[in-house]
Amino acid sequence: MALLPTHPTRQVGVEGATVRLVFVSTFPPRRCGLAVFTSDLRSTLAVAQPLWDLRVCAIDRDGLDYAPGVVIVRQDVPEDYRIAARSIAAAGTDLVVIQHEYGIFGGPDGSYVLELADELRLRGVPYVVTLHTVLDHPAGPTQIGGS
Repeated sequence: MALLPTHPTRQVGVEGATVRLVFVSTFPPRRCGLAVFTSDLRSTLAVAQPLWDLRVCAIDRDGLDYAPGVVIVRQDVPEDYRIAARSIAAAGTDLVVIQHEYGIFGGPDGSYVLELADELRLRGVPYVVTLHTVLDHPAGPTQIGGS
């Protein structure tokens, strides 16, 4: 699994400082509509905010080859989610943007995303979640960020 490089503490909004975002989602080369969505979102933000540092944490199930610098989480390995969160925190990430779809995260109803969210919360890294599907009656935990 690739890890993000660590960065010294910095202040966002200070002249010369940049915003560091990490997108957690499927990502090309995985063939998935959410991968295309996340790639397009990242590309558009790169044009709109060229000084922002935009990184990717890809949820992978097929052992695909990703671009250099992409952190890879094996979809069905719960510990990978915690390792990725620690790497994201150590890199000085300002915000994690989670693109949630129940079929892309491992565990019942994609509940392994909670491993990531819990570790981010413990390390003080803020995150936002876009729910691309909402189940009427989920089988697993019903709260993102809860245990």
